Amino acid sequence: MELNDFQKAFGERVLAARMEKKLSKTQLGKLCKLNTTDVTQMEEGRRNACLDLIRRLSDALEVTPDYFFIWK
Repeated sequence: MELNDFQKAFGERVLAARMEKKLSKTQLGKLCKLNTTDVTQMEEGRRNACLDLIRRLSDALEVTPDYFFIWK
């Protein structure tokens, strides 16, 4: 899997979890200490997530970190 494909798949999982929790991008950003633009770029596969951010996302979205790496 190419890096860009990996980032897109990761972003799609973030988006799916955010929609499941019925959070806006702004709400998720506040929970994760990100701005709305960062959330948008991550969901679109244009921003990398470091381990700390993955932990903050998993806490905010109430999923385990491996959730973001499970795709078909």
